Amino acid sequence: MWQLVRQQQSEGRMDRLEVAMQELAEAQRRTAEEMRGLTVAMKEMRWIVRTFQRAVGYMLGDRACAGLPALLKSDFGIEVVGRLTRNYVRVGKRDVEVNIFGKGRKDGEEVWIVGEAKTQVYERDVKQFERTVEELKTVLGENLFLVMVGYQITPEVQQYLRARGIAFYISTALPL
Repeated sequence: MWQLVRQQQSEGRMDRLEVAMQELAEAQRRTAEEMRGLTVAMKEMRWIVRTFQRAVGYMLGDRACAGLPALLKSDFGIEVVGRLTRNYVRVGKRDVEVNIFGKGRKDGEEVWIVGEAKTQVYERDVKQFERTVEELKTVLGENLFLVMVGYQITPEVQQYLRARGIAFYISTALPL
């Protein structure tokens, strides 16, 4: 008789364990489904943030193109010829985007003005800009005036830019 009672208790425990396992499997399935939804939402959020960053960067570039001619004249004696624009330069078989681009004159010589606008300028941005400039030199030649513009440029990055002979402006120097 005690064996029958123990067997029934064991079967009851097994039934409860089986139910608990099924509930756990269902909870795990729901969790996996939620994770897939969150992953999709995160991808969408990253796309939105990148798009917003690009838009803010373009606005800064537009401000730079409008405000730099006066600054370049007063600070470096460069007279901008025409307008500074965002443009593409054909290098080999590809177009290279240049945020700030135009011609200028300094001491009677023609100079290409090539610049980059970033919301925050990091050392890696300067290095990427320098790689882009090396590509552009194959088409534009060596007589380039380089400039970077940012909403924020840390003192360390400012020193890094100075050491490389790249002019820079923080956005507050530009007219609104």
